Amino acid sequence: MNRTIRAIIGAGFIFIIIFSAISISQNIGKSWKVDITEQKLYTLSDGTKAILAKLNQPIKAKLYYAKTAALKGPDQIKYFNNYYEFVKALLEEYVAQSKGMVELQVIDPRPFSDDEVAAMRYGLQQYRITEEENFFFGLVVQTQFGVEKVISFFSPDRQNFIEYDISYLIDTAITRQKTKIGVISSLPIMGDDMSGYMAQMMLSQGQRPKSPWVIVEHLRKKYEVTEIPTDVNDINDVDILLVVHPKELPEKTLFAIDQYVLKGGRTIVCVDPYCFVDAQNQMAMRMGMQQQSHSSDLNILLRNWGLEMPADTFAGDKKLAETRAISRASRPEPIIGLLKFVKGCFNPDTVATAELNEVIVLFAGVLNEVVDDSNQPEENKSGIQKTPLIMTTNEGNTFTISNPYELIALNPSALMSKFVSGTKPVTMGYLLTGSFKSSYPEGIEIEIESTDPNDPNETIKSAKRIKGLAEARTDCAVAVFADGGCR
Repeated sequence: MNRTIRAIIGAGFIFIIIFSAISISQNIGKSWKVDITEQKLYTLSDGTKAILAKLNQPIKAKLYYAKTAALKGPDQIKYFNNYYEFVKALLEEYVAQSKGMVELQVIDPRPFSDDEVAAMRYGLQQYRITEEENFFFGLVVQTQFGVEKVISFFSPDRQNFIEYDISYLIDTAITRQKTKIGVISSLPIMGDDMSGYMAQMMLSQGQRPKSPWVIVEHLRKKYEVTEIPTDVNDINDVDILLVVHPKELPEKTLFAIDQYVLKGGRTIVCVDPYCFVDAQNQMAMRMGMQQQSHSSDLNILLRNWGLEMPADTFAGDKKLAETRAISRASRPEPIIGLLKFVKGCFNPDTVATAELNEVIVLFAGVLNEVVDDSNQPEENKSGIQKTPLIMTTNEGNTFTISNPYELIALNPSALMSKFVSGTKPVTMGYLLTGSFKSSYPEGIEIEIESTDPNDPNETIKSAKRIKGLAEARTDCAVAVFADGGCR
């Protein structure tokens, strides 16, 4: 596979992961609802109420709406009057629920006024209506410590997520520390230690330190990112857990992930049926030498969460297949495993994917829902809600390979000729929420070392069973994608 194809898929899942991290990282990662009753009352979600309950400082919400200017504008601008009333009523409910901690100011910035100058200084979007009049419709949240967070413009296509946007704004304004993301990966996603001494040592030995993957560099712009060893016993002190290409993880690490999720830890999992970054030497494959698996597998946990990624199985869709030349000497042709997802392939009703327009993946896997056994008692059935995030068109289907060599020595026309279009979408990403149960209800056995009572200079090994939570005591949230992404 030439470097051009590998470069194509650079940023696709970065954006999904970042959106997912935002959407499930805080208390606001629950379902949003704005109910309009006959009395015009608005009901805030439990997530928003939890954020307002933890307010330990007063905040000021400044709603800028150029109401006077809107009356002079075209019908497209006048439409915003009803939208403004909707947002204002919702903010008034925030004030009512905050027990005096949220103060609302409604501002109609007039031309050349201090209010208009302030709106521009905050970075609110402005639209010229007349030679003098500018239209504004945005929100500024301020804390007593000088923190300012802004929604520059209330776009109509975000109306279903207004409560999310406002709550996220408040939550980030009052949270002083950066959200901490812990990364577990079987790939060198974090790069080499780039500290001065280690970098100098590597350079002196003729080695060039490997830089972090693009995804890590993007995440570090907003979050604190730390690496978690693949043989970890316990996961704590992180706000979000990112698991990328978890290949052959020891049982104690799987148990640690299981328990982190049950404790309410927000988690993003990226599994991959064939990770090109992890691929071994192609010449050795041609020589028939036994090779290490390039797939990752977290099915022992996924099945308990209601999903499964079948091995050696990939998503395909003739409508979404990209046309590329796999080498300089070859002609461009459609590659059934190189898919460009566009609008209509993303769930429009979920914050994580609502604004995605395009994502390109290379040989992504598929996620199948595991159906509860109807013969099980009701108390043993899963209470997990599965929300699809990314999927093919109705003509999508799966295809399998019998040997990894089919992907290493890629023959696009041969793969395409074997592919049969389907009649319903194939799903590659899910958001799972609800009440989870442990994949290890009886715990696990670990090996411990202790001093030999007969010889203080020697140690002996023995087995010890450790137990954890058998089921969650709080709502859980996990985003799962059947692709490990690329550098």
